[in-house]
Amino acid sequence: MLDHGIVSLGVQAEIDRISAALGDTTANLEALDNDLGTIRQSIIQGSSSLEFLRSESDNLKLDAQEMKEGITRLQEANVEGALNLTREAKQRSDGAAEKVFLFMTSSLGVLYHIAAVGPPDRGEERDARRLQGPA
Repeated sequence: MLDHGIVSLGVQAEIDRISAALGDTTANLEALDNDLGTIRQSIIQGSSSLEFLRSESDNLKLDAQEMKEGITRLQEANVEGALNLTREAKQRSDGAAEKVFLFMTSSLGVLYHIAAVGPPDRGEERDARRLQGPA
């Protein structure tokens, strides 16, 4: 019987050892399962963050394009305004040149007249002033 008791004790010890190993393996498996759940959650959160960043990137690209188009329109308006100012200045310059031309040709006509007939005498000057009326 002793042998049977020793064998029984040996089997029990082996069962206890296997049971302890099984408990450790189960605990390790549960820890790995928890880690796997955490990793899965991190992957899902990372994917969500990546999608958000892609969306933000697209929005920033659209904003940058709109700003570029706005700047182009502003530059075009500035050029158009400068062109209009240049046209107006040319028109004023042409008008002033025409006035100078008319004055000069009028003055030259008077000078040619004086050269051809001589200066007016005092009496003609006085008569001309009377005709003009009071100053």
